[in-house]
This record gives sequence, structure tokens and C-alpha cells, in this order.
Amino acid sequence: MYLASLLFCWVSIQGPQCLVAEDTYGPWPTNKECRTRIEEMADRVREEFPFADIRGRLCQPLKIGRTT
Repeated sequence: MYLASLLFCWVSIQGPQCLVAEDTYGPWPTNKECRTRIEEMADRVREEFPFADIRGRLCQPLKIGRTT
């Protein structure tokens, strides 16, 4: 299972601003599905923030198991 997140930045009056967008639809069973979701997220960010620059994409493997 993989969790998708995206880092994007833009320049505002106060200087550079950055946000991490975390996927709320996942986790995704495969890395490929996670990458597809990240591209959907990037497209949406570009629609909402046309001057934003996508700086990072991450499909983080979800560790499932016991903690002792």
C-alpha cells in the first residue's frame, strides 16, 4: 500500500510559500496506482494555483504490521 503526497510552491507578497498536499482517497495498492493519483493531484493543483510549481512527488510505502 502507498500513500500519495505532493509538494508545491509559489511566490506571494510575503515571499515563497509551499504546501504539502496529502491524498485523502488512498492508500493505493500499487506504486503505479499511487503515481497515477499523484498526477491527478498535480493537475488539480495547477488548475487551482496556475502559478504554482510542483516541487516534489512522493509515494510513501505504508508499513503495516505490529509495533511492540
